[in-house]
This record gives sequence, structure tokens and C-alpha cells, in this order.
Amino acid sequence: MKDKPLANVRVAILATNDFEQSEMTDPRQALLEAGAQTTLIAPKSGRLQAMKHDVKADYFDVDLVLERANPADFDAVMLPGGALNADALRMDQKAQEFVRQIDEAGETHRGHLSRVVASGLGGPDEGADTNQLSHHPR
Repeated sequence: MKDKPLANVRVAILATNDFEQSEMTDPRQALLEAGAQTTLIAPKSGRLQAMKHDVKADYFDVDLVLERANPADFDAVMLPGGALNADALRMDQKAQEFVRQIDEAGETHRGHLSRVVASGLGGPDEGADTNQLSHHPR
């Protein structure tokens, strides 16, 4: 049996329309292969459309609406890159609070290290904090 180092780890993927597709799908696939459970969360229900650079790409079903998401149910949150996605989330108070709560949970949450992972041009930034989402110092 293949080792699943992230078995039972729940990762929220927080996105809006126009996120960079590969910056969601590639890390998501790696998380799934490592045994993590992923949930695509968005401010609105339905489907999100991704981008491949500056071209509209595939649609992805939203698993959970942000309004109903409980940060305590997740061990980590991943923020896919894409300028429009990041700008939209920066303006969303609920998104900021969701990320902040997971970030502040630290090592005390369900025996796992709670993390914020921001996927961007330079690759995943593990341990990114809410300052990157809000652009405001704590």
C-alpha cells in the first residue's frame, strides 16, 4: 500500500472565477495523491471558471459556499494564483476572515499544523499568512 502522509488532512481550496487553472489543479492532485481531502470553496455556489494565462479555461464545481464553510473543519487552506482571483478574495471580508482563522489555529488544530498555502508565480508559498491576502499588517 502506498504511503499517504496527508491522510485525514482536510484542505480548503479558496477561489473565485478566473483563478489560474494549473495553480489549483496541480497542487490539488498532489494533495489527493498524498491522501488529503480537498474542498473547493467559493463565495458563490455553482461553478468556477479557471484561466490558462489570459484565456478562459475549464469549469470546476464548487463543493462548499464560503458562507457555510467552517474554518475549524480544515487543517489548511490553499489559495490558487491568478490576479483576478487574488484581487476578488482581497475584497471579500468573509474570505479574509476564513483564511485568518485557519492561519491563527496554528498547531493546535486536530493535531495537525494548520497552514496557509498560496500558489503563485513563484510556486507554492507554504506558510503564507493572511497579510498576503489582506495587504494589511496584523
